[in-house]
Amino acid sequence: MTQIFTNNAESVLAVGITAAATSITVKAGEGALFPNPLDGDYFLITLLQRVGGIEMNWEIVKCTARADDVLTIERYIEGSTPRPFNAGDPVSLRLTAGAILPVYRGALTGPVNEAPTVPMVSSPSMAIAATGANTLAVSGTAVITAFDAIAPGAIRRMTFTGAATFTYHPVSMRLIGGADIVTAPGDWAEWISLGGGSWQMMSYTRANGESVKPISAATQATLDLKASLSGVETMSGKTLINPTVKNFVESTYAAAPGASFAVDLTNGTVQKFTTTANTTITLPASVAGKSFTVIVAYGGAHTVTFSGGTTLRWAMGGGVPNPTAQSGKFDIYVFLQDGMFTYAQDGGRNF
Repeated sequence: MTQIFTNNAESVLAVGITAAATSITVKAGEGALFPNPLDGDYFLITLLQRVGGIEMNWEIVKCTARADDVLTIERYIEGSTPRPFNAGDPVSLRLTAGAILPVYRGALTGPVNEAPTVPMVSSPSMAIAATGANTLAVSGTAVITAFDAIAPGAIRRMTFTGAATFTYHPVSMRLIGGADIVTAPGDWAEWISLGGGSWQMMSYTRANGESVKPISAATQATLDLKASLSGVETMSGKTLINPTVKNFVESTYAAAPGASFAVDLTNGTVQKFTTTANTTITLPASVAGKSFTVIVAYGGAHTVTFSGGTTLRWAMGGGVPNPTAQSGKFDIYVFLQDGMFTYAQDGGRNF
């Protein structure tokens, strides 16, 4: 039930009525000045009398239907008392306290029934202000850079069915966090117009209920990859506390064969080198907590010496174990560092 209005709707009674009447007839042809309520809608009219140009004896009635000049009415509206009126008494559609009080000083006491959700396709410049609804269902994957203008205070809400991108702008598109946002199906956003085509995002909620963390499209793609827990992931500078790791595979870095080899731990902690002559292997400077394994594959009867590692110490106070030095054989060396020394031990030879 909605209260409806028209401007300057006023007439007079064609015939008098009693205090019990449930319909009135206005002057011939002037019924069209008043609204035609349908589907439960209504409008309020004021019946009154004038004596010497002074208004008195007011009554507010509710009109629920109109057939030409005949208006169906209900009495006892807004506390007014039914009374008889004479032919020629004024009939006027006026704004009453009952229409104003629900919104007086923001004290809305009744429900606000908005227009149905309007579908829109994302585009670089979306005309959300010109739509006939406050809630929009946005589809597509366009990069959105602007909205059209509307008076300050206008509200628009959006739900998304695709991966569109909002491009941050400090004036026209003020996004939460000051960074681009990539939408996902089921996400929601709410905006308020600041006027002049400038819009402020007030909230953004992911489909899972979490608040948005504004990121670039590239960063979103990276996070999507990480969320899959597959592929190659770099966890630089991260600390794992008490993890349980099962069935992991440690890759082996195979350097190009030669007569010298510098161990670079960025390539991995298991490294293999094939000799082509007598060889010197240079170890990285000691860093506390580092450990690694070097596999020496002999391409011939070659000797192997080690250098670097800040200060290199071999197990049992000895030196480098005698190399196998036979073509096709392997020796394994294991190293542990504490920041001052590199501790070395024989991991097995003549494989």
